[in-house]
Amino acid sequence: MPTTPGSRGFLTAALAALAALAALADCAPSPPPPPGLPDAAVRGHQELIAGADGSPVPRFLGPGRTLGLCLATAPETDTSQWQATLTVRAAGAPGEPREARAVRMETTVCFEAEAPAGAQGPGELCGTLRDAFDGRSHPLPCRPLQLDPDGDAAHREILESLSTALAAGDGEGAGERVAELDRLAARARRHGLAILALRLDLIAAYHLRREGSPEALAEARSRLAAAPAWLGRPEARAWAAQVAQERALLEMAAGRRLRTAWRLLGEADRAYLAVAHPKRFTVAMEQADLLARVGAVREAVERLRRALDDCLRWPCEERLLPAARETLAWLVAQDPLAQEHELAAAEAAAREALAPMSPAGDPLEQANGRINLAYLRLRAGRDPGAPLEEARRLLATAPDGTRRRQLLGWADWVEARARLAESTLERTERLSRDQAVSREELDQARMDREVALAEIARTRAIIGRKTIRAPFRARVGIADVHPGQYLAEGTVLTTLQGVADAVHVDFAVAQAVAARVPGAERVVDLEHEVHAGRVAASGQRGADVEGGPRIDVIGRVPCRRRGEDHGLLHPSG
Repeated sequence: MPTTPGSRGFLTAALAALAALAALADCAPSPPPPPGLPDAAVRGHQELIAGADGSPVPRFLGPGRTLGLCLATAPETDTSQWQATLTVRAAGAPGEPREARAVRMETTVCFEAEAPAGAQGPGELCGTLRDAFDGRSHPLPCRPLQLDPDGDAAHREILESLSTALAAGDGEGAGERVAELDRLAARARRHGLAILALRLDLIAAYHLRREGSPEALAEARSRLAAAPAWLGRPEARAWAAQVAQERALLEMAAGRRLRTAWRLLGEADRAYLAVAHPKRFTVAMEQADLLARVGAVREAVERLRRALDDCLRWPCEERLLPAARETLAWLVAQDPLAQEHELAAAEAAAREALAPMSPAGDPLEQANGRINLAYLRLRAGRDPGAPLEEARRLLATAPDGTRRRQLLGWADWVEARARLAESTLERTERLSRDQAVSREELDQARMDREVALAEIARTRAIIGRKTIRAPFRARVGIADVHPGQYLAEGTVLTTLQGVADAVHVDFAVAQAVAARVPGAERVVDLEHEVHAGRVAASGQRGADVEGGPRIDVIGRVPCRRRGEDHGLLHPSG
């Protein structure tokens, strides 16, 4: 059809409008990159080294290390189609992009790849993020790093010494083991191995916490109170999480400041999440324990169940899962609303947790697991005698301490509950024949008394850890503290004034006299350049001195006699 001048004008105008729209599209700003890219954190490194500007740089030790970059995204961001390539720019590295595998945990997604063979020395880790959903790509921020494929000789030697010390220290007390850990930590610091030194400090705090005495717990808290400044850096998030977690456990072990412990566990959870760390679920174990302590047992069970379910989707340390299942079994046993199927599942989990325990392992841990199993059997209406008997045998071989006394009290409580259930059943059967109830009430009262006594014994062991005793006979001075008050570390509670019958006196006599003082006599006669008299060798005249007097010959001390003091001498002045 031939075109007219009017139609040609319309066509020209339409083409011009389309060209203008295309020009506008070319000038339109590109969509912003997803959140979290600027704060990308490196993961997978074993050490830190100071960079040129003094900031910590991740250091990878050994060949074939896995390098990773982690992004913290917004909850509404869909990362399911994200892909990435990572590039290592360092000496000996070709600088070619490598396809990275994704590791996800809630709102965190990490991309990781193997370090190129031959790459070494200082360099940087870069990458490109691509969303397969819409094809958009965004550059990942470059992060400095240090590659040491040959490792570090001092690092290897200290780790070998650590393994030897832990294996040989089974019969040692916490003091000897902590002293060895301190020596290794000092050695690590001399070699610039900051993370290894912190790891050794954490192990020492763990052993002090396991010892459980107030002095040991106070020392462990003071060790972790002064955290290094680099713990606040993104490169140290995994270790910041471990420090916060151990500090929370110390607060819980001391039975104090549970609100502080909950806050610290929250800090550990966020730090682990930032790098998708597989130990994150252990925080849920401690949060569940804390909830159970304040009476929220059902909430504790649900918290730990969610964490174990999450382990099916996200990274978790497989070796720690049996302990988590055992903890869940214990919480179910404490839940008064637990159903029969829950108790059965909990008993199976408790048995499964006991299976891998070595006979040469910690007798307290083994006894604790068997007592828990006994209580689960009791809750299910079965005889708890066999696991209780085995637990008592293990406790008989364990060294005495607060933890052992607590477990003995817990075993007594379970056994008393079992006797109560058995007696109630027998009495009920007889009552059905005799049609009487008075003896049942009597048995109930007796068994209630046994249960109460067992609970008292267990509570006394706990109270023993919270009691402050003077190291000598003393009278308490003015105390400016009140029940329920939170106290800072090092707070002075009160002063003590000794009230012992004997008083230690340290004084000097003339040099010529000192040579004639018999070491075993209780009374000293003085007859040289001073008034005649006698000096009692204790606070009470004629009393014996334990070990005899100690003589330090330092010269003369003039003395004077007081009026009616029965001939006793006193220093002049």
